Amino acid sequence: MVVTRSSSKNSKRLRSADVSDPSLYGSKRSRVVPSRPKAKPKKERKYTDKDRRRDEVRAYATDAINIYNERAGTKYELVKPGYISHHVLSLCFLHHMDFTAKKTDVAGAPVEIFFAELTSRNGVRCVKFCTSMGPKNLISGDKNNGCYYCSYNVQHPRGGGFLRGRIA
Repeated sequence: MVVTRSSSKNSKRLRSADVSDPSLYGSKRSRVVPSRPKAKPKKERKYTDKDRRRDEVRAYATDAINIYNERAGTKYELVKPGYISHHVLSLCFLHHMDFTAKKTDVAGAPVEIFFAELTSRNGVRCVKFCTSMGPKNLISGDKNNGCYYCSYNVQHPRGGGFLRGRIA
């Protein structure tokens, strides 16, 4: 005989089962066994605004590192997308961004931080400037470095080099 009941002290559902115990000479005793919880379906991961921004930065950074590799004749691979800032100009959008990359053809190469300036118009991105600023652990100081368009999140090169947003 199986009986399902609830306890006022315990909100779990319990199952009572008759069990023969040889030490009781054939008499039956009641044993209470907690019921197994049903497996919860896994929740689908929501695609958040943070994920969307990271994917956007990854696309821009991939374009920038590919152009950098073509122009410099090197082989860098994107490690982590960084920050990006967007600015509306008269004919296009201006994007300043930073990201980290590592040389793939050198064993034990340090992770370097890069700065890139891109423009976009009608959904077409154009890399205007991309440079390595050196190993990430050696970068410090003012991130803005004279750019009047950007917030303080995007690391800019100290010597300038970017085309738009410099203080003259």
